[in-house]
Amino acid sequence: MSRLLVIFDSGSGNTGKMASAIAEGAKSVKGVEVILKNIVSARADELKDADAVVLGSPTHWGEPTSGMKRFLKELKWLVVKGDVDLKKKTGVAFGSYRWSGEAVHMMEGDMKFFEMNIIEPGLRAMGTPDKGDLEKCRKLGRLVARKIMKS
Repeated sequence: MSRLLVIFDSGSGNTGKMASAIAEGAKSVKGVEVILKNIVSARADELKDADAVVLGSPTHWGEPTSGMKRFLKELKWLVVKGDVDLKKKTGVAFGSYRWSGEAVHMMEGDMKFFEMNIIEPGLRAMGTPDKGDLEKCRKLGRLVARKIMKS
């Protein structure tokens, strides 16, 4: 069974809503185990067992949240040490924002460093995601799940 890991941080709940919709879409694809984790309970070493990684963070002061930045820093250390290999794994970033929305692009930069197969552009929603945004999230979840089913 293929494994898709959705890890997110959410300040006001907007990115959390997006994460839930992505997981919902992915779960609709048979043969894919979907794990949804808040950054607080996520461990970077869990990514080694995933076929796809979906990372979400709102933009806070022009960057991902401090929790997501800590997580990515830990992950980089594990990748450099050779404990986690993300090369050629599917990855995508998403997040909500109020003004600028740079967090998605910054997370994509980290995924490129990890040599992942990134689905670009990542998904962004301004403010509270509406029905259309949430449908795009479900569609993205299905896309990622189908992609790892083919590999």
